[in-house]
Amino acid sequence: MKQDGAPKKPKTTKKRVSDKPKTKAKTETSKKAKVSTSTTASAPAPAEQSAAKSSAVNAVTEQPAAAPVAANQTVAQPIAQPALPPQMAMGQRKSKAGLIIAICAAVLVVLLAIAGATAYAFYQKPENVLLDAVSKLPLATKVSTKTTVNSNFSYEADGVNIKFKKFTFDTGAENTPKLDANAELALEVNGKELSLKASGLATDNGTVYFKVDNIVSSIKETLSILHQKLPAQAEKHLKKIDGKWAKYSLADVRKQDKKSADQLQCVIDAYKKYSKDDKAKHQISSVYKKHPFIIIDKEVKSQNGNFGYDVSVDDDKAEAFWKDFRETSFAKSVESCAPNVSSSSSDTYKSAKKAKSKADATMTVWVSQWSHELRGVDVKATNLKTDSRSDKNYNVSAKTVIDFSKGSQVAVPGDAISAEEWARAISQSFQSVAGGSYLSAPTADADNDLEYGDYDD
Repeated sequence: MKQDGAPKKPKTTKKRVSDKPKTKAKTETSKKAKVSTSTTASAPAPAEQSAAKSSAVNAVTEQPAAAPVAANQTVAQPIAQPALPPQMAMGQRKSKAGLIIAICAAVLVVLLAIAGATAYAFYQKPENVLLDAVSKLPLATKVSTKTTVNSNFSYEADGVNIKFKKFTFDTGAENTPKLDANAELALEVNGKELSLKASGLATDNGTVYFKVDNIVSSIKETLSILHQKLPAQAEKHLKKIDGKWAKYSLADVRKQDKKSADQLQCVIDAYKKYSKDDKAKHQISSVYKKHPFIIIDKEVKSQNGNFGYDVSVDDDKAEAFWKDFRETSFAKSVESCAPNVSSSSSDTYKSAKKAKSKADATMTVWVSQWSHELRGVDVKATNLKTDSRSDKNYNVSAKTVIDFSKGSQVAVPGDAISAEEWARAISQSFQSVAGGSYLSAPTADADNDLEYGDYDD
């Protein structure tokens, strides 16, 4: 029986090998299934089992399709390692793309920097800075100023020596319109310092408020220098108004001069209309841009974030500006109220032009570097003369700080006395000092009209 079984085993093995496909994984799977079935169906002899096992091993190792089968397996198997070169290639592509983006971004930044520098240079061109600053003035809704004037002026006559110490002048304005002012004058008379303060307020209804501080002390000091004394009766009258607000309303003006009162009311109404008319404001601004009569003589060193320019007035451009300004809607409305306003303003300009030609003066304007708002004005005048007969010269310097974030700071007084009462107190004090021997200050008669004359206490 062993001899009969021996020749059959090789045939079985050859049949399995010959029936096995060489290129598909399914053939290997089905063959493994057949081997499993043949081993579990019946228990062959040990020799047959050994021969079958060796035949199966030889069949598996001799399969030429094993490599393709492994190629179809998952990436986690070691045979999937050839996929790394494409990943490296993709990383190289990303690196090149990032480099291109970085170069483009750098070029864009450079272009923006060049464009920004060009725009900045144009925006900060001195002529444009000054033009912006002046043309913005008609558009302002509020402004405050602080001016300080210093001088070495002195005057001496009849044993009295007067020296100028300092003058300060602060203002606040709003386009309602409302305007306030505070002034202080400091003098030195024969070595003694005197100080006199005054304040004023103009409201949108045409009422003007004013007051004077230190009246009594200033007069007493001045008289003591002249070896005189302020009479007690005069001091009594002056104390009634010392530091007290007085009111002069449009109704008071109308009592004295109805025509003047009507003109003033018309001008106030015209300004109120103008303050709410942006088109009218831009019209004036455009006129200045057309005739920029303030020109730069030279640049000075910047300070505190402001550009500084020494400027002067171009007379031809100023005349052209004034001519076109009179054609604006605001100028026409004001001129319709008071026809003489334009001619008087023209005369003022001619007088200022004549005075400028005689004075050795320089004006410096300070403009914000970024907002191009006017921040200050400095004026220096040298070689001025007290009179034509004197060879003595003196100098004057004025420094003005401008702030467009603040307007009027003075509230309307609620306890103001009338202008008539204020004038009466002044008249009575003068009469007490001089004994009525000279013309007194303006007083009020029975009809509340202000007039000049003596007043009996």
